[in-house]
Amino acid sequence: MKTWKILMIVLTIAILGFVTQPEFEKFQNLNSEKEKLVKIKKDKIAELQKLKAIETEIIETARNDLNQIPVEIDQENLIKDMLRITRKTGFPFSGLNFSKGMNSKLNIPQVSISFSTKGEKGKLLEFLREIENNERFLGMENFSISTEQDGIKRMVSLGVSLFAFYQDTSAE
Repeated sequence: MKTWKILMIVLTIAILGFVTQPEFEKFQNLNSEKEKLVKIKKDKIAELQKLKAIETEIIETARNDLNQIPVEIDQENLIKDMLRITRKTGFPFSGLNFSKGMNSKLNIPQVSISFSTKGEKGKLLEFLREIENNERFLGMENFSISTEQDGIKRMVSLGVSLFAFYQDTSAE
């Protein structure tokens, strides 16, 4: 009878071994597949984060481009830019004039800005750098300069003609 019980236990273990072994292998395979999927998910999340960073960069570039070449003339912000530049550098403008036209080389609309100003000769490079580094693209068409002595200070009088591009949406 003891042999019969031992035989039944061995037989039960063998049957369970045959039944559970394939299930255990399935479990291992599923676990391995899960690990692969988790890795793929992490890779896709990292790729998505890179794409979001690229998207953010593209949006920022587009915003900067719109600031450099805005839709419509945006004359008000051009005046603000000129005021900021002249106040910062000590070259107050007088006779600020605007005119619309087309840039013949690039065939895009532009607004021309002309004015005269006077300031210290030592601040002239700063004035020119401010124009060059302005958020909105400003190009220089004409520039005339004359110097004079004002007491101890050497002064320069400038005649400046700038241009700025804009996107004309009225033609569309």
